[in-house]
Amino acid sequence: KHSAIAHGDNRGRRNCYRCADPDKPLAEQIPFSGYTVETTPGAYTRDKYVETGEARYDAGRRRMHRLGHRLSWGITLDLWRAIRDEVRSDDDTLEFGCGTSTTAFEGAATHTAIEQDLKQSRLFQCAVHAPMNADKWYDWEPSNKYRVILIDGPFRGDRKAGIGCIIEAAADDAVIFIDDIIRVEESELFDELAERMDKTATRHGTWGVLR
Repeated sequence: KHSAIAHGDNRGRRNCYRCADPDKPLAEQIPFSGYTVETTPGAYTRDKYVETGEARYDAGRRRMHRLGHRLSWGITLDLWRAIRDEVRSDDDTLEFGCGTSTTAFEGAATHTAIEQDLKQSRLFQCAVHAPMNADKWYDWEPSNKYRVILIDGPFRGDRKAGIGCIIEAAADDAVIFIDDIIRVEESELFDELAERMDKTATRHGTWGVLR
């Protein structure tokens, strides 16, 4: 009813052109037009909004944004395109952490998304709910081999603890994308996987790919 800094009620003060409805989640009330994505080398995507023109990517970001996710939590457009262009119609694909990135795998024969958050996992038919274990990695073991893999989770977990799981899940010709390699831990994971799997590592700013 009243503003937090003692300016009285919200009728006309502080340019309050649209008051929130207390009976609806705030994520459903955010005015949403188009937005553009600005990126700088070595930094996260900024939350400045304009459509990118990539329909599936934009749709995925709109959906996650309405659910209360920050735009910077999703993968960048260039990584999304790299995954999409890599996926073949006969592929079994895998990602750790689902969200906007999941739409990049739509061309695969089958896709599996490992997700620690139960609510998030229920948003995607391809998602498997796997809470973090004591090592801060997913409580999940692969029963298949996957040709295209994205590592973008677990959120606030230890991705290096999943090295054995990732290697076990990877097909012989696997292409592995790793997001957030500007962080020390993810960068070390990227280099160690390249060495242990004898793959060529290529860095693209905030993400990298192993072939």
